[in-house]
Amino acid sequence: MAFGTHSIFGSTSARRAPLGSALCASLGQAWRQLRRWIARSRQRHAVADLDDHLLRDIGVIRERDIGVSREAARREADQLFWRL
Repeated sequence: MAFGTHSIFGSTSARRAPLGSALCASLGQAWRQLRRWIARSRQRHAVADLDDHLLRDIGVIRERDIGVSREAARREADQLFWRL
């Protein structure tokens, strides 16, 4: 055996490869999470622009309406339905 032969497993570059791939994986996860946050922010803004009547049609209520009783909300929805 020659003295100049080195194994890949003993070299310093082989030890850095797993660290580099772990860093890439972490950055990829962070990027996907950031894209999810941006998409949800856009969805929240789109829902915030909807009319209260449309929100009730799809079964969504605003936070300010959470304290309203179900009976009162149901009566209001029935009145709205019969007006149309």
